[in-house]
Amino acid sequence: MKTLYGILLFLLIGCGDYKSAINQQNTDTENTNNIYESYKSLIKLDSLKMAKRNIEMGVVFNSIELCDDLHGIFLDQKKIEKFGTNSAYKVNKSIVKDSIIYTFEIISECCYNFLGGIELNNDTLYLNYIKYNFPCDCFCDYKLSYCFKSDNRSWKTVITREIIR
Repeated sequence: MKTLYGILLFLLIGCGDYKSAINQQNTDTENTNNIYESYKSLIKLDSLKMAKRNIEMGVVFNSIELCDDLHGIFLDQKKIEKFGTNSAYKVNKSIVKDSIIYTFEIISECCYNFLGGIELNNDTLYLNYIKYNFPCDCFCDYKLSYCFKSDNRSWKTVITREIIR
């Protein structure tokens, strides 16, 4: 009888802990969902702001992921060691007809998407970008490009700048 009573008591206490664990898991899931929704709202707001500014300034932004694991194109470890991560390299300016095109590459975690736009401040041109999405556990090479109408201005300084959220 004592054994049966002990088992029942153990099950009742165990079930209470199980219910607490389930409630905590539901709360954690709800908190994670709230954080994710806030993150999505922030990205939408950034996207709208950048899109509006790009339209006003006539900027076309594009990003390309240069890795393709489905086709066996991976980032070489030597390239990561040479250029580091999250630093622009291969910055290039070209003029096509009446447009200026700036491109650069960065190495960052896989699975990111990018928003981008320019900002002019006196004699400095900022090539801004925002990374969004949840990163994967690998590194990839990305090429970012900014195309806009030439107004025959020249900038003393061109800076690539990540806007961190």
